[in-house]
Amino acid sequence: MTVALERGDLAPDFMLPNLAGKLARFYDRFAGNAVVLHFCRSHAGVEAEAELRGFAEQRDQFDALAGRVVAVTQDSHEANAGFVSGLGLDLDLDLFSDPVGAITNGYCGEPAGKNPGDGNYCTTFVVDPNQRMAAAFHGGTGHAQRALDGLADLRRRLAPGADPRPAPILVLPDVLDPDNCQKLIAEWEREHYEGVITVGTGFQDEADSLVLAESVKKRRDHRLADDINARISDVIGRRVVPMMQKAFHFRVGSIQHFRIVAYSAERGDFSRPIGTMTLPRRKTAASPCR
Repeated sequence: MTVALERGDLAPDFMLPNLAGKLARFYDRFAGNAVVLHFCRSHAGVEAEAELRGFAEQRDQFDALAGRVVAVTQDSHEANAGFVSGLGLDLDLDLFSDPVGAITNGYCGEPAGKNPGDGNYCTTFVVDPNQRMAAAFHGGTGHAQRALDGLADLRRRLAPGADPRPAPILVLPDVLDPDNCQKLIAEWEREHYEGVITVGTGFQDEADSLVLAESVKKRRDHRLADDINARISDVIGRRVVPMMQKAFHFRVGSIQHFRIVAYSAERGDFSRPIGTMTLPRRKTAASPCR
């Protein structure tokens, strides 16, 4: 069973039939701007028709926020064309057909994000210009207005401003949600140790030694438990690794075990490149890493 995509996830590209029955590519809709992606199982229901009408009626507001609207139903492209023709509105959005439901399930969760007892569950995503989810709205009503609010919030966050960070740097918001961030902070507060340097392969094998090197590193670390590390690795694999390849043409081959690290200004903490510094004698540090 697939899990619904959420804020921070990469929006997968796809090709589906448009109203004319010709295959159209989703990524072609961006052109440097954000895209609103709306899914409903069928436009035949009253709720789904009301949602699509909402997008059509607020077209000018979407244009003002430079947000193109793409809708996907599991109806045939002929049925979609008939629906648009009978709607009586200038429906300025792309309406794609996903009769098999593979794309819908991949985005909304299987089976198609459907709520028990809900005849036509809808999901709407606000996708930023870099094809990452800026907002996700599962179920409920008023999707057009919620999407407009999401676009306005995204526009505020992407507003140009002074940024002293040197290139090359990759800035990815929403990799971890606030709840997970608080859980990781709690893990560090529960248990941490003085930071060490791994001398060896770096993969915690028998050839490695952990040493304290206060001339090189001074900070406090927490090594994640295996189950938490696996969950974080999954998030990094879905949300960060594809963007690294996209930005730098670099394919990540492996990921080391994650640590939560804390630098304290009061302690004067720091981390420097090892370079040609003389490391202390190998003295295994007392830490939960071993």
